[in-house]
Amino acid sequence: METNGETWCLRRLKDGNIAMNCAFDVGGNVGDWTRAFRQNHPESVIHVFEIAAPIFARLQGNVGALSNVVLNPFGLSNRSEEIDLFLPEADKEIGRATSYKDHLDPAFELPGQEPTSF
Repeated sequence: METNGETWCLRRLKDGNIAMNCAFDVGGNVGDWTRAFRQNHPESVIHVFEIAAPIFARLQGNVGALSNVVLNPFGLSNRSEEIDLFLPEADKEIGRATSYKDHLDPAFELPGQEPTSF
């Protein structure tokens, strides 16, 4: 979040005195963005969505006790259907899940992330 501009954006919103009453964290992963948002906007309601059950369990442990955080164990889409979800064993601790199997290739890994083993 420090390198992609998300932290900067959250701080700018706070510093600009922009009221953020509600936020959606879609693909909440393990809750890093939710925690950062809460830090900058402590009164806001945050709706967090995470489709992968093992990652959702970590999300619950990381942010479930925060006030005004609503956890949702499903994804958001413009269609109502089931999808295949790919979550390699090696990535359960990292919290990487995708509905596109080719996104598990090493080319999609984040800097500093442990290599994926298949």
